[in-house]
Amino acid sequence: MGFKGGKSVASGVGTILALNIIAGLVIAVVWGIITYVTRYVSVGSIIALLLSPFIMFFLGAPLGYVLYCAVGAIYIVYLHRENIKRLIDGNENKVR
Repeated sequence: MGFKGGKSVASGVGTILALNIIAGLVIAVVWGIITYVTRYVSVGSIIALLLSPFIMFFLGAPLGYVLYCAVGAIYIVYLHRENIKRLIDGNENKVR
């Protein structure tokens, strides 16, 4: 399929599902909607994970879970820096 490697998004969402299944499902749905609308997997991944600490917070998760998601979101944005550059340049691959 031409995949070039993951950026820890699936693993991160998997751990979030283990910590709080509702938050994990909400994040997965957000990812799916954003990816469907924009046709960019990277945009869906970045936005969904950036929202994850807020989702955890509003669901009343322990502070440690919120912090885990915040650190993870920063890490995901860092890993997607090349994708962000391609998005800005208009060269990012879309999902068909």
